[in-house]
Amino acid sequence: MDGRDQLFMLVLLLLVLVFLLGLVVKLCNIIPFPPSWVERYRQFAVTVEYVVARCLFKIY
Repeated sequence: MDGRDQLFMLVLLLLVLVFLLGLVVKLCNIIPFPPSWVERYRQFAVTVEYVVARCLFKIY
């Protein structure tokens, strides 16, 4: 595999992870988790979204 294939696989993996994070958010709205768990997850999700956006779009 050359560099372009590896980059494509990385972007695809990141998109799948963001999709799975979205599903977990939907699940958190359905299942009554303790508020501290939900808040901790939301902070994690925001951090992941920021890192993905920074990596994909070179935002500094």
